[in-house]
Amino acid sequence: MDKNMILKARTSIVLEQPFFASIMMRLPMVEDKEFPAPMGTNGKYIKYNPELIKEWSLDEIKGVICHEVMHVAHGHALRMQDRDHSIWNIACDYVINGVIDRVNSMRLPDGGLVDHKYDNMSSEHVYAEVYQDAKSGKYGKLGGDSDNGSPYPEAFDVVEPYPGENGEQATSADIQKAEMDRVVMLKQAIMAAKKCGHIPAGMEELVDNLVNPKVPWRQVLADFVTKIAKNDFSWKMPNKRYLYGGMYLPSLNSPEIGNIAILVDTSGSVSADEMKTMVSEIQGIVSMFKTTVDIVWVDAEIQGHDTIEADDTPEFTRHGCGGTSFVPGFEYVDEKQLDPVCAIYLTDGECNDFPVTPEYPVLWALTHEPSYVRWEPPFGKTLVMED
Repeated sequence: MDKNMILKARTSIVLEQPFFASIMMRLPMVEDKEFPAPMGTNGKYIKYNPELIKEWSLDEIKGVICHEVMHVAHGHALRMQDRDHSIWNIACDYVINGVIDRVNSMRLPDGGLVDHKYDNMSSEHVYAEVYQDAKSGKYGKLGGDSDNGSPYPEAFDVVEPYPGENGEQATSADIQKAEMDRVVMLKQAIMAAKKCGHIPAGMEELVDNLVNPKVPWRQVLADFVTKIAKNDFSWKMPNKRYLYGGMYLPSLNSPEIGNIAILVDTSGSVSADEMKTMVSEIQGIVSMFKTTVDIVWVDAEIQGHDTIEADDTPEFTRHGCGGTSFVPGFEYVDEKQLDPVCAIYLTDGECNDFPVTPEYPVLWALTHEPSYVRWEPPFGKTLVMED
């Protein structure tokens, strides 16, 4: 292949697609004749095999370069974790190609995965959708066994895991820094496109969703617990409890996690439906993580304490219905020496009375957006239990 074709393609993108160009110019093009796929990215560069793209037209090369740019924009290399590499590539390609297909003047080589039913879905959601099809053989031989050595037979690219320093496995600090850089990169790219007066249809909304992702709250919950747990969780095998609902959450390979404290707001501002939701989710937490859970029922004072195991079903007869304070629950956990690995506080958030910061991680799970203009707990992470 004429190496000038890569230069011509990049120049054309700079002239025609300022959004894609802004990100592309941050990514060196690396030639590698041993690379198993025509193109690919690990979030730091775009790699290509000149022997595998020599039959592509200029427009097809442009299209796949922009395809790699969108992988980087979505942070796909950062989000792979230990998911099945081949299936992750399939899911990410559905997400990317749906965008590329809607941009005028963009063309991809034949065989790209395009299905607009996946438009506006997260890659994690699409992963759950295609998991069963992939395992049943819909995409042929997976894992680099195809004729072109790529993750599946018709793939024209591959997403590799994000590398750390010196080519070693990326640490959590590496991933966190790269994620912050990605947000800045996306904001600058959309500003560059605005200045040129050329923003592809729907791209501004897409970027807003990428910068401020609306992640399903159960996934946030799973991420929170798995990061501090002693267990060996795996994203490669799904948690069947949630898989068929379109949620791909990790399964548990090891029985040891340590106790979780769940503090449940029983104050009068919590509705009966909200209480029913919270009790239901306690069972989900216990089932997902296969651990012992201490449930502390509390409003402005302690209303009860139950300890349940993995196969138990929490039962609660409502009592309390008083005012709200977040102090008594945490004081009770310390007083009883429950020693949790983490705490999850299920509440409507209608309170601003907080204790001193505990020594364990805390997740505030709100039943709805609180009415307080600035509900800002002095510690912990917050999510809203609304899908």
